[in-house]
Amino acid sequence: MRQYLQIMDSSASENFYGYIVASYSLGQMIASPIVGYLSNRLKKIRHLLYIGIFLAFLGNALYLCVHLFPIEERRYALLIGRFVTGIGSSNISLLKAYASSASTQRDRSRAIALVTGGVALGMTMGPAFQLLFTPIGYPGPNILISGLMLSMYTAPALMACIMNAVNAFCIFAYFREVYAGVISSRSQINRNEPALPKIDKRALFLCYFTRFTQMFINTNLETLGASLAMVLFAWTRTESVKYFSAAQAIMSLLAFLIYVGFIMFRFDRFLHERCNVIASLFALLLFHILTYSYPFLPGHLTTYSSEDYPFNGTDIDDDINNEEIQHVGCDTSKFSWCNSVRSTNPFYFYICYILFIGLAFPSLNVSLNTLFSKIIGPRRQGFQQGLLQMAGGAARMVGPVVISVLYSAYGPQSAWLMEMGVISLNLALLFTCYGRMIPLTIPPIKRTSTATLINSSNGTTIIKENGGEEFKNGKTNGGIILNLKNEEIKNKIIDERTRLMENNNCENVGKEKIKSMEKPKRNENKNIEENKSEENNTINRMASLDLE
Repeated sequence: MRQYLQIMDSSASENFYGYIVASYSLGQMIASPIVGYLSNRLKKIRHLLYIGIFLAFLGNALYLCVHLFPIEERRYALLIGRFVTGIGSSNISLLKAYASSASTQRDRSRAIALVTGGVALGMTMGPAFQLLFTPIGYPGPNILISGLMLSMYTAPALMACIMNAVNAFCIFAYFREVYAGVISSRSQINRNEPALPKIDKRALFLCYFTRFTQMFINTNLETLGASLAMVLFAWTRTESVKYFSAAQAIMSLLAFLIYVGFIMFRFDRFLHERCNVIASLFALLLFHILTYSYPFLPGHLTTYSSEDYPFNGTDIDDDINNEEIQHVGCDTSKFSWCNSVRSTNPFYFYICYILFIGLAFPSLNVSLNTLFSKIIGPRRQGFQQGLLQMAGGAARMVGPVVISVLYSAYGPQSAWLMEMGVISLNLALLFTCYGRMIPLTIPPIKRTSTATLINSSNGTTIIKENGGEEFKNGKTNGGIILNLKNEEIKNKIIDERTRLMENNNCENVGKEKIKSMEKPKRNENKNIEENKSEENNTINRMASLDLE
């Protein structure tokens, strides 16, 4: 993109190029927390994904059409296009939040590897695809729309637009939202589960800072990559793009193998997330130590002065890809440090770049995102993932500006020292808070048993503990069900049995009392009837005597 900006507007400075790179991150930083919050509220991400894809398509289309603007407006069109694309890239936080919420803790690393692996491969393969478009050259052929040119610089934007359209179709046709790793408050109440503990904010902050460090290093290397190669190795624009893209292609292959290892061979079983994060940061630090331009190194940079040549360092401006007339090396009219920086062997530099950055970046991606999701726990993570993405966006916004200023004023050594300082601070914080970087600890759930208490109108009762003994008093078909804790169920059953026995005893005693009360009454009635019959017999005998 740096070379494209120079062609579109040769007056654009290194600092303005830093602003263009930062605009992408500014859009991402603003949009990611908002999109994450909305996903938590809506409990869906499908419609938000469509919006993000459309904005990314719009930003890439604007990048494709920059050369149609007047020369004095091209730099600003490029700035706006990257800003809009950055807003669309907030989809990444939605995808990582969904991967965390749709997977169980056992499969979290594999799910995170699928999403972050796709994102990281896209980031590393993007520059690699530039190698495929290099033969197109500049200005390239006209395409269907009049005035729209397809060149080695605009072809990636056209491909991005096509990929955006394919992405939208895949979401429409194949994406189904299913959440398996979220515990809702309703399910906690229904299953008598304790509330989820609060998130460790210090651990979250350290994850945010680690993400900042990761993207700070990656963005700065991406920002300086081609320009640094032109200065250190005296390469032309086309050579710097070609060789840097080839290195990115090899890195992409290495990253792909690492992601396959996490997905297929379950590397997470052997690599603890905390240890892997620390090891990845050490690899980044080691790369900067090994590739630093030490003053005792042999060799000097190839230099030239653009003031001695018209048209921005070339003899003519009409054929900017003519390798024979481009002046290569460090421009002494722009950089005062050209004579103090030592050159580096390009093979040594890119071997270190491929090995250390290629291994550290994907490993850190999977381990950090997996650990972050486990620290949050089984709850919706859209907003927190948005903040994590915002931390990365802040690094992508601040890094290019700071590094461009340091690089222009003091050379690559100052940029390397800045990056080594950030990595060292991150490692110190990780060692200090090592014990806090653990998954969310959920209190153990007390096992519950179910006792069935069935009461009917005829006084019969059944008590049954699941998996236990059944105590009966009569039979019934209706009743109620109570859920009792283990420590309560035994006492409840004993109390109920005692009550049943007491009720039975009371019932038997009552019946005996009633019988005892009814027996004298029946005897009294019998005596009265017998007396009445005797009186009647006496009266009858007396009457018969009178008649005689």
